[in-house]
Amino acid sequence: MSARAGMMRVMRNSEDIVATNAPGSGDETFQHDLEAFLSQSAEATTWHADRVIKQSEFETTELVRGRPREGVAGRYVRKVIDIDSGAGVAYEELWRAQQQGASLACAPRLVECARSGGTLTVVMEHVDGCTVDALQRAIGAGEHLATLVLPTLSRAVVELHTALPSPLIHRDLKPSNVIMRAGEAVVIDFGSARMWRPDASSDTTHFLTRCYAPPEQFGFGQTDERTDVYALGKILYFCLTGEQPPNVCGAGECKGKGIGDGWARVIETACAFDPADRYASAADFGAAISAVVESGRTVTTRAAGVPVRTRPMSFALSALRRWNPLTLIPSWMGRVWNIAVLAMLAMMLWMSVETIFNPTTEDMGRSIGYLFAQNVLCIDPILIIGAYLLLDRRRLRAKYPLLARWGILRETIYGLVAMVVVLFGSGLFAPWWDGSKGPNEKRHRPLPFAGDAF
Repeated sequence: MSARAGMMRVMRNSEDIVATNAPGSGDETFQHDLEAFLSQSAEATTWHADRVIKQSEFETTELVRGRPREGVAGRYVRKVIDIDSGAGVAYEELWRAQQQGASLACAPRLVECARSGGTLTVVMEHVDGCTVDALQRAIGAGEHLATLVLPTLSRAVVELHTALPSPLIHRDLKPSNVIMRAGEAVVIDFGSARMWRPDASSDTTHFLTRCYAPPEQFGFGQTDERTDVYALGKILYFCLTGEQPPNVCGAGECKGKGIGDGWARVIETACAFDPADRYASAADFGAAISAVVESGRTVTTRAAGVPVRTRPMSFALSALRRWNPLTLIPSWMGRVWNIAVLAMLAMMLWMSVETIFNPTTEDMGRSIGYLFAQNVLCIDPILIIGAYLLLDRRRLRAKYPLLARWGILRETIYGLVAMVVVLFGSGLFAPWWDGSKGPNEKRHRPLPFAGDAF
């Protein structure tokens, strides 16, 4: 007998219920509520909280572990939202759409969404990736970051605006609310989002990030698709400069930061004070971004309609102001450097294998096991780690955002530590590598890397 059936049997046999078990609508209502409660309890998932990600007056976000009714056990994100605050309504819209078969690639998949008392509890997949602000810290700001993030982010916002019966306006787009997963943008944190209502005149809210929020979110009108376009323009500014955008992002402010004319016109149009002067949709914004990326030097803005020449040195000057040497190196030069490093690595690995079967004069008396361990287990790993640290890893870190979480400095430290561990580990076990003598007889020999291996 299941737990639910057992509880139902106990409740039916309860003397308190039997004593008042007279025919009437009240009993039917009680029975229906009881069955609904027991059904919900039987289907509930037990979640174990790992840590609190963030907390505010109206919302708590936690990293939890558990197994949902439909899904696999693992890490998920749980939000507990105060309903009276007005936040979180968009999650219920996403949940209803998902229950009807809709699937948004640009948003986390929900596994639970239910109201209880005065709170709304939402559990969703944990998006494994790297936020745009963390990616900027890892690979630097500039056109390479803008072309990596903005085209896919524009497509994600277009999906939010068109995939549901009514446009879903996020209203809090910012670098920390966009996660890059396998090269595609996933938008998170829909606490401030709302469905667009054609009959509404205004919808002010205090759930916003000031430098990314347009004027209409401060009471100048109703938010619509152009609200998110405004935030996209601010995110573009952040990707190009690595700095938080100012309140006014005109062409003059952009050029003052070394942003080229083409990019500056896109930002100016997207961040116009009057929504009527902005791009009409995220699709139009994405088309303007594509025009800049494809041409590299010209862009036709909706307002002017004429090509504008960019300044070739603007990107380099902007990078000099931010003291980020990596952004000064063109991507093609990085690829040439990587080819040279990998070619040198391949040659050294070939020489390492060659010396196992054709040892040098100094290694002639050593066993093949000793030479194999010396070269393959000691020298080769150090060569591979060293070559990896020498590579221009910007494209690799952009393709695999998990690498960007460490940062260049931490990744370099880990690599050096690994090299030291391999070096001393090989010295520690060197006496056991040569099977011709016992370990005690081999301890007087110098380490294989102390002069005879290099």
